[in-house]
Amino acid sequence: MAYGISQSTKRGFDQEYPISRGEVASLWRFLKRKNPVEQDIPGALRSKPHLYELTKEILETYVDMDFDFNSEGQVLEIIAILDLGAKLNLDEQFITGSIAYYAPNRQLGELDIVIGSVKDCSVSVVGEVKIGKRRLGKARAQLARFRRFIRNEWEREREI
Repeated sequence: MAYGISQSTKRGFDQEYPISRGEVASLWRFLKRKNPVEQDIPGALRSKPHLYELTKEILETYVDMDFDFNSEGQVLEIIAILDLGAKLNLDEQFITGSIAYYAPNRQLGELDIVIGSVKDCSVSVVGEVKIGKRRLGKARAQLARFRRFIRNEWEREREI
C-alpha cells in the first residue's frame, strides 16, 4: 500500500489523507520541538479546526508510538496509522509502523505501515508513506525490496 497526502490517489497512491504538503510541514515544525504540548500549538494550526484536532490527537498518541519527528515524513506516518487504525476493528487487527528489517549486520529497510491479525500475528498489509505526490515510484520500489527480502528469507528457510 502507498499512502500519501491530498490528491495522491490521482497519481496512483492507494490511500490518502486530506492534508497538504505545507500543512504537514507546519505540523512537523511544531512537533519536532522538545516536549510539545497543546497550549503551545501555534495559531496557524489552531486556525484550521481539522489541523487543530489532528494536532491534539497526535500529541495524545505520539509518545506511546515512539515517534521523535526527526523528519517531516514521520508526521504523515503517524497520521496514516491514526487514520487507518480508525477504520479497523482493533479487537481483530493491529496497526503499527516504523518496523525495520535486517540482513546480517545491516538494516535493509523500514516499513511505515504494518497491519495484521491480533489472533495469530499474520500480516495482511504493509505500506509506505510519502509526503511528496511524485514519490509513488520510491514507495513502490521500497515495497518491492521488502517482497524480495521475504522471498529470499522464505527460500533460505526452505533450504534448511
